[in-house]
Amino acid sequence: MKRCISLLLLLAILITLTGCSQGPETTPTAKEERYLRILCCPENKELEPILNDFAREHNARFDFSYAGALDIIQTLNSGEASNYDAVWLSNSIWTSRLDNSSILKNGKSIFISPVVFAIDRAEGEKLNLIGRDVTIKEIMQAIKSSGISFVIPNITRTNSGASIYLSILSTLVGNPEVMTIAQISQDSVTEELKEFFSHVGRTSGSEDYLLELVENGEYNCMVNTENQVLALNRKLEAAGKAPMYILYPTDGVSIGDAPLYFVNNNSSREGIFLELQRHLISNAVQEQLLNRGFRANYGGTIDPKYADVFKASYGIQIDRCLSPVKYPSMPVITEALNRYQLLFRKPTAIVFCLDYSGSMSGDGIRQLSSAMDYILDNKKTSEDFLQFSGADSVTVLGFSHEITGWKTGTGDELNMLRSFVRNTSPDGMTDIYLAALKAFEILEQYPDDYIKSVVLMTDGESNCMTFRDFESRSKGLTIYPVYSITFGRADTKQLNQLARKTGGKVFDGVKDLTNAFREVRGYN
Repeated sequence: MKRCISLLLLLAILITLTGCSQGPETTPTAKEERYLRILCCPENKELEPILNDFAREHNARFDFSYAGALDIIQTLNSGEASNYDAVWLSNSIWTSRLDNSSILKNGKSIFISPVVFAIDRAEGEKLNLIGRDVTIKEIMQAIKSSGISFVIPNITRTNSGASIYLSILSTLVGNPEVMTIAQISQDSVTEELKEFFSHVGRTSGSEDYLLELVENGEYNCMVNTENQVLALNRKLEAAGKAPMYILYPTDGVSIGDAPLYFVNNNSSREGIFLELQRHLISNAVQEQLLNRGFRANYGGTIDPKYADVFKASYGIQIDRCLSPVKYPSMPVITEALNRYQLLFRKPTAIVFCLDYSGSMSGDGIRQLSSAMDYILDNKKTSEDFLQFSGADSVTVLGFSHEITGWKTGTGDELNMLRSFVRNTSPDGMTDIYLAALKAFEILEQYPDDYIKSVVLMTDGESNCMTFRDFESRSKGLTIYPVYSITFGRADTKQLNQLARKTGGKVFDGVKDLTNAFREVRGYN
């Protein structure tokens, strides 16, 4: 008996010393169940603090990733759904593009946000768009007649870009109850859209990037979600600048319902997901959302107590219901997106600057070649609405410490460029600045009816020319956006410096170079 008691005492001591516990809150399994990996559309980023407050108060942890609505669907269709536990889309309509509809469940709308035109008030007054009801056709005509350049979220990557495009299509074919492929393929519609989209100055793969362009004074007209424009207006007014004026077409406004879905692959996390979802649609949080400029119900009026958020001076009538546009079937949407990519999109002049320095030998050059094989294959990229058209100009430029050569072709001549990529070997040091300067010289040859940009793909640090040298040598040249894709040990400090100077952006290609390119194409 004494021996049994001694063994029990010894066991108790061992449990104490090893820190074992049977409490549910400290076991690894319990922690895993309180963890969510959430894939969101960028327009939801402003609400991340609300979710993090919930996580702190409820012993949970959330990780956030951001991508455009159509990119999220592509991610789910490509077999990467297991990397996420929840998806927060901007519009439930895009779930119709899922290969497997059962991958998402328990979807509920969190807020409502219209997709709108926003214009500098002084410019809007000159165009007679302020203080009266306007239609989409009137807005389009004002833009075309004035020659004003506007910015728009990418139409084949983002909800707001695609939504405004579908609204325009619906108007041009007479707002039918059911839109057909025959209607959107009419010659008159084609010509109208070609003319309208020729006024696009820049496109963006994320709505928040457009806000920076407008805030910096580069453009004074854009398409964006209402809540994003309200967030921008708060910043403009805080800086003593005039806010943007919002236009709500009377013949139909595209309205996103921001659904939050559970990804049906880890049932142990469904409990914390449902807790979070209930929290977000609770009255207390809905009030917080209204105070941030997110509508709480479809098309309805807004309580006057939120008039300081939804200001009349911004063009908002809080006592007016919005008229939602009717979305067509998914086959019609797919055809419309393909027609935009091949016919209406402003042509692109793009220079791919590819790092062929010695450090690229081995895995680096294999990754680069694989990514470029996808990029320069219109059959593959057309599945993601990323294909080049015959009107596009594509240049592939190789560099190390010197320019190793370049080839240019149209979107119909990509095989020649693929051969160039395969037949170039890595050697020498790295000079990203020399490559950017040469790309600028190439792009200067193209007229202004092209969207021009540089895509720089590198794995290392520039160890020849300095940034100061680049600034000096770029004087007198037109500066075009440099979008860098990193892999290997690329120096993000140098690349971010280059992005700030040129109005570009840096994308992480270390994990997936091809997916990083998909993101970059949203900006071209």
